[in-house]
Amino acid sequence: MWWVIIKAVRWSPVTNSSVNSIRATLVLGYGNDSAFTDAFSQAVDEIRARQPEAVLYIQSLVPIEPEKAHATNPASWLNNDNVARYNELLRQVCADKGVVYVDVASALAGETGVLPAEGTTDGIHFTRSWYEKWYAYLKTHTVDPAEYAAGQPVAETEEMSE
Repeated sequence: MWWVIIKAVRWSPVTNSSVNSIRATLVLGYGNDSAFTDAFSQAVDEIRARQPEAVLYIQSLVPIEPEKAHATNPASWLNNDNVARYNELLRQVCADKGVVYVDVASALAGETGVLPAEGTTDGIHFTRSWYEKWYAYLKTHTVDPAEYAAGQPVAETEEMSE
């Protein structure tokens, strides 16, 4: 199972409940790309309505390590083709809504484009060292709130600043 997190710079109980509804949508959204993107778009709209000054981030899904993942969870939908498809859908929502897309997959996947065996306990969840890599990446891939508010294009990590 993958979690996609929409993070608002300013936390509130309203934002947290929106994130919970997004998590549920991701789990139920497999096989229905339109419902997935509609639900994410709606959640972004709801967060923006309640916290218009917040900088919103959506993180990419991270590819799985197929051998380990299928040993513990043989679900047919659990594959890297779906990870790539959903990442493209997330990119599109970010581009359409002016949300920052954080490509954590680029920092956590190995040379072959999958999660390395040493970076995962079960093919899906990270080892401690990979959680630390994730955290280090997030700390260096944020945007300037003033540029974000001014409408600068920020849907790709290459456009982000420290």
